[in-house]
Amino acid sequence: MKKISLFAIISALMLCSCGGGGGDDPEEGGYSTNNVLNVSPSSLTFSSDQTTSQTFKISTRNVPNWKVTNTFSWVHVTPTEGSGDAIITVTVDKNTSGSSRTASILVTGSNLSKEVTITQSAPTDDIRVTPTSITFKVEGETRSLVINCDLTWNITSYPKEWCKLSSASGNGDTTIDVTATSNETGTQRSGNIVIQGTTSTVTIPVSQEAGTAPTVTNFSISASGNYSFNVSALPSATSYGVCYSTTNKTPTTDDTKESVSGLISSGNVEGTVDNLQSSVTYYFRAFATNAVGTTYSSNVVEITPTNDTPGQDDNIPPSTGK
Repeated sequence: MKKISLFAIISALMLCSCGGGGGDDPEEGGYSTNNVLNVSPSSLTFSSDQTTSQTFKISTRNVPNWKVTNTFSWVHVTPTEGSGDAIITVTVDKNTSGSSRTASILVTGSNLSKEVTITQSAPTDDIRVTPTSITFKVEGETRSLVINCDLTWNITSYPKEWCKLSSASGNGDTTIDVTATSNETGTQRSGNIVIQGTTSTVTIPVSQEAGTAPTVTNFSISASGNYSFNVSALPSATSYGVCYSTTNKTPTTDDTKESVSGLISSGNVEGTVDNLQSSVTYYFRAFATNAVGTTYSSNVVEITPTNDTPGQDDNIPPSTGK
């Protein structure tokens, strides 16, 4: 009896070790234990704006070839076919649909199949803008605004009098140019760029520096009234030339003046003062005026035209008797 019991135990152990039903992988259902196809993990979750990839693993046994089938345009899979164990890389497009979305990737081989579920969260309506404020130079310039938004956006307000936009609406991330014209007002100006999303709003303060009074340098004038000086002005000078007097040794524009027409922001000014009387002493200064104020040359030039100074009214050639 003892020997028979030992023999029965050994036989039962041998039967268990040789298999005989059920299969190695409980997930395989009725498939043969000689063919195995598994995926891990069986689901992947992406954020609405995720740009980094995720992976899942295909594990096989006695499956000569496998294939990955993807019918969703916003999901990208590589590789899509192969043999043996493999790592599959999955990327998704940014979600601008306004709601969450789900896709199914099907892995098949040797009459076996496994499904991988791809889920992407709904986009948010948060608007993120860089920089958060802009200060423009007085002469005007172009600056960029980087708008990050998952959905559509519109610029509903901005200082149109002195700003121009390369675009006032968009969908998703966008960079726009904001151009400020030269500030000719003489005072600082400011405003807001208002960006409206579906449910949120961002306000970007913008301002532009005020100009300064002109700079007048290198003034000189000859006894014949020919003058020259340099002007630099932002905002541009609207009136510039020379002022002079026979009594005021620091003449201003309230005295006699010779003005040049036109706008100037930088450059050399030249001209001639006619009808100066000989033997009379004149005091001259150059000036330039813009929206901020009037500036005079730092030097005052004193001249006294004489009878032999060319161009004077009393410098008449002797009569020829004809």
